[in-house]
Amino acid sequence: MLQPATSRKAREFARREEEILNVALECFSGEDWESVTVAQIADIVGIAKGTMYSHFASKHDIYARLTLDFYTALLKNLQRACHGSGVGRMAGLIEQAFRFYIQQPKYRCVTQYCEREDFRCKLDADLSARFDAIDQDFYQLLHEELTLGISAGVFKPLAIDQQILGLKCTFHGALTVLWCNRNGEQQHPDEFIHNVTQFMLAPIVVNTSVNEAEQPNHIKNPNHMLTQKQTLETTSNE
Repeated sequence: MLQPATSRKAREFARREEEILNVALECFSGEDWESVTVAQIADIVGIAKGTMYSHFASKHDIYARLTLDFYTALLKNLQRACHGSGVGRMAGLIEQAFRFYIQQPKYRCVTQYCEREDFRCKLDADLSARFDAIDQDFYQLLHEELTLGISAGVFKPLAIDQQILGLKCTFHGALTVLWCNRNGEQQHPDEFIHNVTQFMLAPIVVNTSVNEAEQPNHIKNPNHMLTQKQTLETTSNE
Protein backbone atom coordinates (compact mmCIF):
# COMPACT_ATOMS: atom_id res chain seq x y z
CA MET A 1 0.00 0.00 0.00
CA LEU A 2 2.94 2.34 0.58
CA GLN A 3 4.53 1.90 -2.82
CA PRO A 4 2.13 4.12 -4.82
CA ALA A 5 2.66 6.97 -2.34
CA THR A 6 6.43 6.45 -2.54
CA SER A 7 6.27 6.49 -6.34
CA ARG A 8 4.25 9.69 -6.32
CA LYS A 9 6.78 11.26 -3.99
CA ALA A 10 9.64 10.22 -6.25
CA ARG A 11 7.84 11.59 -9.30
CA GLU A 12 7.19 14.89 -7.55
CA PHE A 13 10.84 15.08 -6.49
CA ALA A 14 11.97 14.49 -10.08
CA ARG A 15 9.46 17.00 -11.43
CA ARG A 16 10.66 19.67 -9.01
CA GLU A 17 14.28 18.93 -9.87
CA GLU A 18 13.54 19.36 -13.56
CA GLU A 19 11.80 22.64 -12.81
CA ILE A 20 14.85 23.86 -10.90
CA LEU A 21 17.12 22.95 -13.80
CA ASN A 22 14.89 24.71 -16.33
CA VAL A 23 14.78 27.89 -14.25
CA ALA A 24 18.50 27.74 -13.61
CA LEU A 25 19.20 27.38 -17.32
CA GLU A 26 17.23 30.53 -18.05
CA CYS A 27 19.12 32.38 -15.33
CA PHE A 28 22.49 31.14 -16.57
CA SER A 29 21.88 32.20 -20.17
CA GLY A 30 22.33 35.92 -19.48
CA GLU A 31 25.50 38.01 -19.30
CA ASP A 32 25.52 38.05 -15.48
CA TRP A 33 25.02 34.30 -15.19
CA GLU A 34 27.88 33.77 -12.72
CA SER A 35 26.32 36.19 -10.24
CA VAL A 36 23.05 34.23 -10.08
CA THR A 37 22.58 32.72 -6.62
CA VAL A 38 20.87 29.59 -5.37
CA ALA A 39 18.49 31.82 -3.42
CA GLN A 40 17.46 33.65 -6.61
CA ILE A 41 16.75 30.38 -8.41
CA ALA A 42 14.76 29.11 -5.44
CA ASP A 43 12.73 32.32 -5.34
CA ILE A 44 11.78 32.01 -9.03
CA VAL A 45 10.86 28.36 -8.61
CA GLY A 46 8.82 29.26 -5.54
CA ILE A 47 10.57 27.04 -3.01
CA ALA A 48 12.69 27.62 0.08
CA LYS A 49 16.44 27.82 -0.28
CA GLY A 50 16.74 24.80 1.98
CA THR A 51 14.57 22.78 -0.41
CA MET A 52 16.99 23.61 -3.20
CA TYR A 53 19.77 21.93 -1.24
CA SER A 54 17.78 18.72 -0.99
CA HIS A 55 18.15 18.53 -4.78
CA PHE A 56 21.56 20.09 -5.40
CA ALA A 57 24.41 20.52 -2.94
CA SER A 58 25.65 23.70 -4.60
CA LYS A 59 25.33 25.94 -7.62
CA HIS A 60 28.27 24.06 -9.14
CA ASP A 61 26.23 20.88 -8.97
CA ILE A 62 23.51 22.60 -10.99
CA TYR A 63 26.10 23.62 -13.59
CA ALA A 64 27.26 20.02 -13.73
CA ARG A 65 23.79 18.53 -14.11
CA LEU A 66 22.85 20.93 -16.90
CA THR A 67 26.06 20.15 -18.75
CA LEU A 68 25.71 16.40 -18.30
CA ASP A 69 22.13 16.56 -19.60
CA PHE A 70 23.36 18.54 -22.61
CA TYR A 71 26.20 16.13 -23.37
CA THR A 72 23.92 13.11 -23.02
CA ALA A 73 21.46 14.60 -25.50
CA LEU A 74 24.28 15.55 -27.88
CA LEU A 75 25.70 12.03 -27.81
CA LYS A 76 22.30 10.48 -28.56
CA ASN A 77 21.84 12.96 -31.39
CA LEU A 78 25.18 12.05 -32.97
CA GLN A 79 24.64 8.32 -32.57
CA ARG A 80 21.41 8.41 -34.54
CA ALA A 81 21.89 11.37 -36.89
CA CYS A 82 24.53 10.38 -39.41
CA HIS A 83 24.71 7.40 -41.72
CA GLY A 84 27.15 6.20 -44.33
CA SER A 85 30.84 5.61 -43.73
CA GLY A 86 34.29 7.06 -44.02
CA VAL A 87 34.93 10.74 -44.62
CA GLY A 88 31.30 11.57 -45.31
CA ARG A 89 30.11 10.11 -42.02
CA MET A 90 32.84 11.86 -40.02
CA ALA A 91 32.03 15.15 -41.73
CA GLY A 92 28.37 14.64 -40.86
CA LEU A 93 29.19 13.97 -37.20
CA ILE A 94 31.29 17.12 -36.91
CA GLU A 95 28.73 19.30 -38.62
CA GLN A 96 25.87 17.85 -36.58
CA ALA A 97 27.76 18.54 -33.36
CA PHE A 98 28.29 22.18 -34.35
CA ARG A 99 24.61 22.57 -35.16
CA PHE A 100 23.48 21.00 -31.92
CA TYR A 101 25.57 23.45 -29.92
CA ILE A 102 24.44 26.56 -31.75
CA GLN A 103 20.79 25.47 -31.61
CA GLN A 104 21.09 25.33 -27.81
CA PRO A 105 22.56 28.78 -27.02
CA LYS A 106 21.29 28.79 -23.43
CA TYR A 107 23.83 26.08 -22.58
CA ARG A 108 26.76 28.06 -23.90
CA CYS A 109 28.05 29.52 -20.63
CA VAL A 110 27.63 26.49 -18.40
CA THR A 111 29.07 24.00 -20.89
CA GLN A 112 32.13 26.17 -21.47
CA TYR A 113 32.58 26.66 -17.74
CA CYS A 114 32.28 22.95 -17.01
CA GLU A 115 35.13 22.19 -19.42
CA ARG A 116 37.54 24.02 -17.14
CA GLU A 117 39.95 21.88 -15.15
CA ASP A 118 39.46 23.94 -11.99
CA PHE A 119 35.74 23.14 -12.19
CA ARG A 120 36.16 19.42 -12.80
CA CYS A 121 38.57 18.96 -9.91
CA LYS A 122 36.01 20.38 -7.44
CA LEU A 123 33.26 17.91 -8.35
CA ASP A 124 32.22 15.19 -5.94
CA ALA A 125 33.05 11.60 -6.80
CA ASP A 126 29.67 10.80 -8.36
CA LEU A 127 29.53 13.80 -10.70
CA SER A 128 33.21 13.42 -11.58
CA ALA A 129 32.59 9.80 -12.54
CA ARG A 130 29.62 10.81 -14.69
CA PHE A 131 31.74 13.36 -16.56
CA ASP A 132 34.48 10.77 -17.06
CA ALA A 133 31.90 8.32 -18.41
CA ILE A 134 30.37 10.74 -20.94
CA ASP A 135 33.86 11.83 -22.03
CA GLN A 136 34.70 8.19 -22.62
CA ASP A 137 31.52 7.72 -24.65
CA PHE A 138 32.46 10.58 -26.98
CA TYR A 139 36.01 9.26 -27.19
CA GLN A 140 34.74 5.80 -28.09
CA LEU A 141 32.48 7.20 -30.81
CA LEU A 142 35.37 9.01 -32.48
CA HIS A 143 37.77 6.10 -31.91
CA GLU A 144 35.43 3.70 -33.70
CA GLU A 145 34.94 6.06 -36.65
CA LEU A 146 38.65 6.70 -37.04
CA THR A 147 39.53 3.02 -36.68
CA LEU A 148 37.05 2.08 -39.39
CA GLY A 149 38.34 4.87 -41.61
CA ILE A 150 41.94 3.79 -41.18
CA SER A 151 41.02 0.19 -41.96
CA ALA A 152 39.20 1.35 -45.09
CA GLY A 153 42.19 3.41 -46.18
CA VAL A 154 40.38 6.77 -46.11
CA PHE A 155 42.05 8.09 -42.93
CA LYS A 156 45.78 8.26 -42.40
CA PRO A 157 47.25 5.63 -40.06
CA LEU A 158 48.17 8.21 -37.43
CA ALA A 159 47.91 7.74 -33.68
CA ILE A 160 44.19 7.83 -32.96
CA ASP A 161 44.59 9.58 -29.61
CA GLN A 162 46.44 12.41 -31.35
CA GLN A 163 43.77 12.66 -34.02
CA ILE A 164 41.01 12.84 -31.43
CA LEU A 165 42.87 15.50 -29.46
CA GLY A 166 43.34 17.58 -32.60
CA LEU A 167 39.67 17.27 -33.58
CA LYS A 168 38.52 18.18 -30.07
CA CYS A 169 40.78 21.23 -29.77
CA THR A 170 39.84 22.55 -33.21
CA PHE A 171 36.15 21.95 -32.62
CA HIS A 172 36.01 23.82 -29.33
CA GLY A 173 38.14 26.67 -30.65
CA ALA A 174 35.91 27.08 -33.69
CA LEU A 175 32.80 26.83 -31.53
CA THR A 176 34.01 29.73 -29.39
CA VAL A 177 34.55 31.84 -32.50
CA LEU A 178 31.15 30.89 -33.86
CA TRP A 179 29.35 31.66 -30.62
CA CYS A 180 31.13 34.97 -30.14
CA ASN A 181 30.65 35.93 -33.80
CA ARG A 182 34.32 36.80 -34.13
CA ASN A 183 34.81 35.16 -37.51
CA GLY A 184 35.51 38.53 -39.12
CA GLU A 185 33.93 38.03 -42.50
CA GLN A 186 30.50 37.55 -40.91
CA GLN A 187 30.06 34.23 -42.67
CA HIS A 188 26.72 32.52 -42.56
CA PRO A 189 26.92 29.84 -39.81
CA ASP A 190 26.45 27.06 -42.38
CA GLU A 191 29.37 28.32 -44.44
CA PHE A 192 31.52 28.68 -41.36
CA ILE A 193 30.69 25.14 -40.21
CA HIS A 194 31.39 23.77 -43.68
CA ASN A 195 34.79 25.47 -43.87
CA VAL A 196 35.84 24.43 -40.38
CA THR A 197 34.74 20.85 -41.03
CA GLN A 198 36.93 20.76 -44.15
CA PHE A 199 39.84 22.19 -42.16
CA MET A 200 39.42 19.59 -39.40
CA LEU A 201 39.32 16.67 -41.82
CA ALA A 202 42.13 17.76 -44.15
CA PRO A 203 45.04 16.56 -41.94
CA ILE A 204 43.61 13.09 -41.34
CA VAL A 205 42.13 11.99 -44.67
CA VAL A 206 44.33 10.16 -47.15
CA ASN A 207 43.17 12.48 -49.93
CA THR A 208 43.45 15.92 -48.29
CA SER A 209 40.37 17.20 -50.14
CA VAL A 210 37.16 15.75 -48.71
CA ASN A 211 35.35 13.65 -51.28
CA GLU A 212 32.26 15.66 -52.20
CA ALA A 213 30.47 12.50 -53.32
CA GLU A 214 30.69 11.12 -49.79
CA GLN A 215 29.44 14.25 -48.06
CA PRO A 216 25.91 14.62 -46.74
CA ASN A 217 23.73 17.08 -48.68
CA HIS A 218 23.83 19.66 -45.89
CA ILE A 219 27.66 19.68 -46.10
CA LYS A 220 27.76 19.92 -49.88
CA ASN A 221 25.62 23.05 -49.75
CA PRO A 222 27.12 25.55 -47.27
CA ASN A 223 24.13 27.84 -47.72
CA HIS A 224 21.76 25.22 -46.36
CA MET A 225 19.67 27.00 -43.75
CA LEU A 226 19.39 25.85 -40.14
CA THR A 227 16.01 24.23 -40.60
CA GLN A 228 16.37 21.13 -38.46
CA LYS A 229 15.48 22.68 -35.13
CA GLN A 230 16.41 20.12 -32.51
CA THR A 231 15.66 20.98 -28.91
CA LEU A 232 17.23 19.32 -25.94
CA GLU A 233 13.81 18.38 -24.61
CA THR A 234 12.74 16.40 -27.69
CA THR A 235 16.14 14.74 -27.96
CA SER A 236 16.10 13.68 -24.34
CA ASN A 237 12.58 12.28 -24.53
CA GLU A 238 13.25 9.97 -27.44
